[in-house]
Amino acid sequence: SVIHGVGGASAFVCAVCVGPRIGRFRGYRRWPGFFRWLFMERGSEEYYQGPISEVEKRVFLEVMPLHNPVQALFGTFLLFTGLLAFNAASTFGVTKGLDLLVGRVSV
Repeated sequence: SVIHGVGGASAFVCAVCVGPRIGRFRGYRRWPGFFRWLFMERGSEEYYQGPISEVEKRVFLEVMPLHNPVQALFGTFLLFTGLLAFNAASTFGVTKGLDLLVGRVSV
């Protein structure tokens, strides 16, 4: 629907503006031609693969791996529960006596 289209388009534009995380992908290669301009890649391939100068090496932080899978699973569960409750409430509405139906569908 329109909401999901606008959300997806805005997420894509934001990802293009932010660009890749420096040092996240060691074998990163730049986009060719027009896509390099579209994705605003200004640095060299080495720039996106990791720190180059001594100053960058001093302030660079390695990407931390997932250190607590239980918390990640709990966060996913909370997001999923919120998604179910939001979708039921937004679809049925909570006026005109439909709040009990929303509660039944959510549980």
